[in-house]
Amino acid sequence: MHTKLVTAAAAVVLAAAALAGLASAGGATKQQQIALSYGDGNPAKVALTPLTPGAILADQGSTSWCCWTQKTVRQDGRQLEVDNPLATFVGKRGSLVWREQITWIDLTDGYSVANGTWRIVSGSGAYRHLSGHGHVVFVNVGSKVMSYRAVGLADAG
Repeated sequence: MHTKLVTAAAAVVLAAAALAGLASAGGATKQQQIALSYGDGNPAKVALTPLTPGAILADQGSTSWCCWTQKTVRQDGRQLEVDNPLATFVGKRGSLVWREQITWIDLTDGYSVANGTWRIVSGSGAYRHLSGHGHVVFVNVGSKVMSYRAVGLADAG
């Protein structure tokens, strides 16, 4: 019985690897790794940076967040805040809107960190046909976001 399970698991892993290879080969020319980031607590100075070659070019602008739900959960004895804000980047080349799913963890002395995921919702200008997703991290001191970085894959359509 154990041998059958191992064989079946190996077959599933090989099939998944083959499908992943086909998926990445088909989209390799369109997908591009990008990052949105700012430091010093200033969301008015956000950089959109392409991390790999492709159609998406570097841009600068500002980012704002709105329209989220908030819930509190307990994990490993800690109280965590889970939010899903809608973020908007407005740059020189257009605007980009994405939904984040983030979990905040309070640290000591007023520090907190958050990490989570993001998925593109819409765009305009050079970002009109983008789709994509990735991971995000925040570092706060008090209620001020001191550092923000979102990295992931975008597909120019």
